[in-house]
Amino acid sequence: MKERRQALRIATLGRVRLQPIADDEADAARLRVAVRSIPDLLGPASLDESGSLGEERTRLELLQRMTCVLERIDHRLEAFARQQQGLSRPAFSDLIPLSLSATGLSGPFDLDEPPGALVEVTLDLIDPGLPLIPALASVVRGPADAPEKTVALRFEEITRDDRERLFRYAIRIQRHFLRRQREDDDT
Repeated sequence: MKERRQALRIATLGRVRLQPIADDEADAARLRVAVRSIPDLLGPASLDESGSLGEERTRLELLQRMTCVLERIDHRLEAFARQQQGLSRPAFSDLIPLSLSATGLSGPFDLDEPPGALVEVTLDLIDPGLPLIPALASVVRGPADAPEKTVALRFEEITRDDRERLFRYAIRIQRHFLRRQREDDDT
């Protein structure tokens, strides 16, 4: 079982917005996760798609990618407008290295919350096929408990669609890594 868990954890790059949540705000944060999540219209792809079904899937995938790009643009415009008005809302981090799985993530986050604290997370994996992924996570390991100020977060609330997206993303990244490793070994 431990090998499978390690196999599904990947190293990637992404941007993260973290907002610590007070205990009395946890229920509202859980609702925001459900409301901000984009339903997965496509689901996992079938290996034997052909004909008009395959063409329809291609159209839907293109529309979903366009939606993801437009969503990122909306968030950047919103952040810019809030900044101009002097309103404070946590911004996305710069592109940082992440250790990611469908159950949580860790990275060099600027977060000083103790283990057990709740944090509202918005994850941007800079992938044209993935929307921003909202989640509610608990701090598993804080910067004081870890080397190099790494903070580990476990997802407490994430939609099934978003968890599946993270799983498929991890599998795709692993396939790409293994393919490159095989090509390097062959040369």
